[in-house]
Amino acid sequence: MEADASLPTHTLYRPGNLSAVTGKLPIVAWGNGGCADIGNAFKTFLTELAAQGYLVLAGGPINQALESGASMRDLPRTQNNTDQMFRSIDWAIAENGRKGSPYFGRLDTKKIAVMGQSCGGLQAIAAGGDKRVSTVVVLNSGIIRGGIPNPDGTIRQPAGVVPATEPDLHKLHTPVLYLIGGPKDQAYKSAETDFDAIQGLPVFNGNLDVGHGGTWREAGGGAMGSAVIDWLNWHLKNIDKASATFTGSDCTLCKDPKWTVKKKNMP
Repeated sequence: MEADASLPTHTLYRPGNLSAVTGKLPIVAWGNGGCADIGNAFKTFLTELAAQGYLVLAGGPINQALESGASMRDLPRTQNNTDQMFRSIDWAIAENGRKGSPYFGRLDTKKIAVMGQSCGGLQAIAAGGDKRVSTVVVLNSGIIRGGIPNPDGTIRQPAGVVPATEPDLHKLHTPVLYLIGGPKDQAYKSAETDFDAIQGLPVFNGNLDVGHGGTWREAGGGAMGSAVIDWLNWHLKNIDKASATFTGSDCTLCKDPKWTVKKKNMP
C-alpha cells in the first residue's frame, strides 16, 4: 500500500517487487463502502488482491488514524464520487505509457475491472458503462429502489449522493459479478432485482450468509475475497482453472453448501 504524489486522491496497492512480476498487471479501480474517501479502508483484501498480480487504485488517501488503530466508525466521513474511478483508469493508462514511471509498459490497459463494496459497488455500476472496462464486480450492493431496508423492516433513505440508478444497469457491457451477504444483507433485494434487470450479459450472483459487512476484514478478504480473485483471474488474466469457480452446474461455488448461487448467459 502506498501513496503517489501524482495521484494524491487515491491509495495504490501493487505487488512488492514490480520487476519480479511475470506478465502485465491488470488494473482494478476500487470504491469503498459508504463511498468513504479513505483509501486504506479495505486494506486487508486489497493488499491480497495486489499480491496476486494486480494494480489496485482505491478512492481516497491513506488515513493515518486508521493505520494507528482507530475504528472506521469513529472517523469523519467524506464521500468521494465515481469520477475517482475514472481518474484511476486515466492515471494508470497514462503511467503505463510514461517513460520513467515504475509502471511503464507493465500494465495491461486492455484488462480493467471496476468494483466496490456497498456504496462503492454503486460507483462500479456507474463506471461500468465505460468502454475501457472489462468486467464489473458489485459487492454487498445493488441499485437502491425506494430506500434501504433496516433490520426491523423499516425503510431509510440513503445519506449523501447515490452514485448509480436503474439506467446505469442498461449501460453495462461486460460480465458482471455480484457477491452478497444473504437475505440479512441490506443490499440483498436490490441485487436480486439487478440480476433480473440486466439483460444479455453474463451475470453471476453469489450469496454467502454473512450480512452486509461481507468477509472483507478476514485474512485475504475471506471467502468473498477468494471468489473475487478467481473472477478477476478468469476475466482479466484468462486463467482457465479460475473459471471453474463459476462455470458449469458443478462449479466450485455451486457445490459449496455455504453459497447460494444463480447465473445467466454463462455456462
